[in-house]
Amino acid sequence: EYDELVAKAKAEIKLADQTGYTWRDTEKFLKDADEAMKAGDRDKAIKLVGKATKQAQLAQKQAKDNANVKPAF
Repeated sequence: EYDELVAKAKAEIKLADQTGYTWRDTEKFLKDADEAMKAGDRDKAIKLVGKATKQAQLAQKQAKDNANVKPAF
């Protein structure tokens, strides 16, 4: 289960990278998740992977929202 979540997070991060809107802490959450898993804290690791995935998805949304921005007068 954990490995599948990490794979999904990495895929979402890759998509965010392609938009140029990757957020600062997204990959840090993934790294921290790996460290937590190695330390035996599975719940914390899963929570951090979830944060990384969510941030990557939000970065993709931000890129989409900013793609056709027009000035408001």
